[in-house]
Amino acid sequence: MAIRDGELAGLELGFHGPDFYRLRDALTQVSAQLVLGGRATIPELRALAARAEQASYLNAHIPDGAYYVHALSVPEPLRVHGFGARLLEHAILRAREMGHRALQLDVLADNPAVRFYESMGLRVLCETRSPELSLEHGFPSELRMEIRV
Repeated sequence: MAIRDGELAGLELGFHGPDFYRLRDALTQVSAQLVLGGRATIPELRALAARAEQASYLNAHIPDGAYYVHALSVPEPLRVHGFGARLLEHAILRAREMGHRALQLDVLADNPAVRFYESMGLRVLCETRSPELSLEHGFPSELRMEIRV
């Protein structure tokens, strides 16, 4: 986390790459709690699961030797203060300390953050797209980016 004047200025959420699958699968328990709590219906969750299944093909496999950044976020007005760079630098350091060979993340190709990641030394490993999502919904391709640590 990045804090500025006592307020959250940014957040990086990352972990040992293969843990992504374990954490994703844990969402099944959360879904049941949403239905039991009346915050979601079974048809809503089925529709969400169908979209998630379709979108899951956009994400390349996360190898065992990678630290995976699931989210890196800084509010737009604060992006000029270097919080994103510091958060990413800290994630790279954490990846190195954990013994990983690389840090990886996924980002939509039309996201301005692509240029930021490139400026920080990440490179595009692969680009994936779903013809159905692209054609029917204008969904951009997904980029897997990496930096060796």
